[in-house]
Amino acid sequence: MEKQQAQPVVELDQVKKRFSSVWGKPRYALQGISFTLNRGEITAFLGPNGAGKTTTKRLIAGYLFPDEGHVRLLGVDPFDAGPEVRARLGYLPEHNPLYNDLQVVDALQFAAGAKGLRGAAARTAINRAVEECALGETLKHSIGTLSKGTRQRVGLAQAILGDPEVLLLDEPTNGLDPNQIKDIHLLIRRLALRKTVLLSTHRLHPVPELCDRVLVLNQGRLVYNGSTSALLSQSQTRACLVTDQEPETVQKHLDQLGLNLDPTFKQLPGSGYYSYRIHGKWDDHRMAKTVQHWTNLGWHIGGWHLEANPMDHLFTQLTTNEVSAS
Repeated sequence: MEKQQAQPVVELDQVKKRFSSVWGKPRYALQGISFTLNRGEITAFLGPNGAGKTTTKRLIAGYLFPDEGHVRLLGVDPFDAGPEVRARLGYLPEHNPLYNDLQVVDALQFAAGAKGLRGAAARTAINRAVEECALGETLKHSIGTLSKGTRQRVGLAQAILGDPEVLLLDEPTNGLDPNQIKDIHLLIRRLALRKTVLLSTHRLHPVPELCDRVLVLNQGRLVYNGSTSALLSQSQTRACLVTDQEPETVQKHLDQLGLNLDPTFKQLPGSGYYSYRIHGKWDDHRMAKTVQHWTNLGWHIGGWHLEANPMDHLFTQLTTNEVSAS
């Protein structure tokens, strides 16, 4: 099954949102941001706490209205359009709002009713959400007795009830174990074949694999808006190499590979090995190709790894103005 041709589903044009402060001076949560979300794409929405991400999602959902600029959800103003257009949107907020006294099945029935689903349509939607979020064994459990991870899956099931066209997901894998995270990512990919997904997360490692595009917000301004691959192309990360080769030999071969050796290195006492840091633009293919090159030369490799995920570096650079916006 192929993704549908990209077309704007969510549009923000020079949107500003301000809130009053205790001193009477307006505080701008958003300072004129513009972007579009296309059908069939997963877009990562990143930024430090307080950057304006939640405000943006509430504007898209019609919970708030912009003070300046325009918001369009499926071609209309979500604040003015009423429940009909908002029923075509699924929203999992940061703090998953669930009633502890309800059983899981009652929570899903309540959410289905809030979306205007009744009778057979509600039952079909609930059964589908239960299957996709693996909640079959918890339907009669009270929300208050569930683990944090299971509560997240209940919130995600509520968001996808009724097969909405747009999904706003805020930390959907929060509290899940690695196997559950993998399952949720697979579900998000399947959903994105026919939906628009805006995904906020502080887990940056999966972003390159999961998301087509990246938006980075900082202090109410959009500092990056582009493809994930274009963002990663800006990455300058450090890899750590532990080998038995002396600095002059390592430097010579790094020059041939177009890589830069950090001037600081250390010899590991009593081992005959050195620890080096190497600057470059790394991906899995280049990492494997480089270490194979050194192995073919007869080097003994005692260690070889990235010091941090490239997304971590880029996030820090973008939110401290070290990388230019696109």
